[in-house]
Amino acid sequence: MPRIELTAGPIEYELAGPPEGRPVVFAHGYQMGASLWTPLSERMAARGFACVAPTWPLGAHRKPMRQDADLTMEGIAAMVGELLDVLALEDVVLVGNDTGGAIAQIVATTRPQRLGSLVLTSCDAFERFPAGMLKPLIAAAKMGPVYTAAIQPLRTPIGRKLGFGALAHADIDHLVSEWTKPALSDRRIRRDLRRFTASMNRRSTVTPLRACRSSAGRR
Repeated sequence: MPRIELTAGPIEYELAGPPEGRPVVFAHGYQMGASLWTPLSERMAARGFACVAPTWPLGAHRKPMRQDADLTMEGIAAMVGELLDVLALEDVVLVGNDTGGAIAQIVATTRPQRLGSLVLTSCDAFERFPAGMLKPLIAAAKMGPVYTAAIQPLRTPIGRKLGFGALAHADIDHLVSEWTKPALSDRRIRRDLRRFTASMNRRSTVTPLRACRSSAGRR
């Protein structure tokens, strides 16, 4: 899997499609990874799009971020913008789902230079951020041992189904098992995820989402 070094740390990503095609960059949700987009990337690649699906540092990443990395919503959005710059992508179709949709909205309002389109699937937005189901984890993230204990149910199929089952129309346990393994097995990845989770409780992070709504209303 290709890897790029950003200011915050290494980001792995999957590529599909012809390099000369219009670039499509994906932003996945909380504790998800690039493999979420594989079926869609393959279909779009067949239509001539150049798909870039990074695994952002939201818990499924395999390489830890630097200790001084900004692991807030704004920080992840800055990583998206930096990746677009480093790969020199233009007229990008930015696609986001779940928490990644909120991140994509921040990119659209703070780093729009390389974007041509913004596509949002079911995602966090406006006053419904952060998602209610994450609030217990956000509270637990204030203390490392408590957060570690809170994510342990994800080791089991039942725990993974409770956490992710309502997000899909099919059985995705093989994907969820892949996505949750890094944070469960590597304390450095768990540290990154806990830092991001704790930051989601800051009210300032919703401001760019409201700005996105205001901009959309003027079109």
